Amino acid sequence: IHLSTFCRAVHGLSFTRQKLQQYAVNRDEHMARVWREKFAARGWKAHQILAVDETSKDMRMMRRSMGYAIRGSPPVGRSGLEPRGERISSLCSFDVNGFVAWSHNDGTYNTDGFLEAAQKVIYEKITPYPGPRSIVLIDNAPIHRNYEFVRQCKMRGAIVLFTTPYCWDQMPLDNSAFGRIKDWIRE
Repeated sequence: IHLSTFCRAVHGLSFTRQKLQQYAVNRDEHMARVWREKFAARGWKAHQILAVDETSKDMRMMRRSMGYAIRGSPPVGRSGLEPRGERISSLCSFDVNGFVAWSHNDGTYNTDGFLEAAQKVIYEKITPYPGPRSIVLIDNAPIHRNYEFVRQCKMRGAIVLFTTPYCWDQMPLDNSAFGRIKDWIRE
């Protein structure tokens, strides 16, 4: 069978090639929905949010990002444990105007490295609530959920809001900014 014949047959069955959506196996959809509803109900303004997250470059960055699905439905893949290879990590903060600050690290951030980078990337950039960048939105990674980090943010008058575990789509950095940078690196 020729490739073009196969492609026509797949297209005739209403399958289209689209951006693949990756969801972690441990994701809890109910918990994610409840988190989004509570977030929306608080009435916070966009200028109050300082989104903070890490990104890294390793061999997993090269995994498939496109897939096929029936027209009108997004293709979905499941990610598992894959070898990482050499890794370079960045901790970044982002607000409605773009990147605010960042710090780079060879390897992966541990708690001490995160707290050290947080001084430049987070603590120096936040303001007391309800001011701009007064709500620190950060994922639920174990290195973030430590007493010292929360204490430092609260000492400066900020609110710390953790996303639901394994829900990358609740973080603006994972949703758009980091994805665009990774696409550029892949090219």
